[in-house]
Amino acid sequence: MAFRAESGSDSRSLGCAVECAPTLGTTCGHSAAVYDARGNGGGEIVPTITGDHENRITDYTAVVCGESEKPIRRLSPLECMRLQMFPDGWVDLGDWTDEKGKRHKEADAPKYKALGNSVALPFWYWLLKRIMERCEEKTMGSLFDGIGGFPLCWNAAGGETLWSSEIEPFCIAVTKKHFGDEDAGVEGDWKEYVPGAAKRRTDEV
Repeated sequence: MAFRAESGSDSRSLGCAVECAPTLGTTCGHSAAVYDARGNGGGEIVPTITGDHENRITDYTAVVCGESEKPIRRLSPLECMRLQMFPDGWVDLGDWTDEKGKRHKEADAPKYKALGNSVALPFWYWLLKRIMERCEEKTMGSLFDGIGGFPLCWNAAGGETLWSSEIEPFCIAVTKKHFGDEDAGVEGDWKEYVPGAAKRRTDEV
């Protein structure tokens, strides 16, 4: 059963509706809206719930929101970072170079895709910290690393990430920036982000 604002006589003012949870639909009441900029959701279901998982554009279409009286707008990459509780600027690389030496101009599209396929940090910091309390060796390897959410939580909790594995070029570049590149002799800067990242917020949970 799902709750939706102002729907159903059986809601008893709670807004009870069994069809679809409000976070999966495109409207909630008469003002707020979630809009699909690329047409993947058909105007009824949010785009991140639709499409074939092999179609990355469908999977990671950015959420767009607004009010009926105001122009609908796209969430900014900064807002998406904050929704996932990543530190401000975590995916801001500027112009960057991939593993094959190809140069890329800074763009929002890879940021939306990476953040949409990432994890919300507070819960994982809480869980990993408790797992660490039962580990003799506080080391970790990160498979399907994405933009380094798990290493950030693990390292912030006092552990050490030994290696990470990822196939997406943009995500690899983000991880190398923050956690270093041993082959190139580059040290990461993740410690600069810890005070304003997952640790501060999750300690309040």
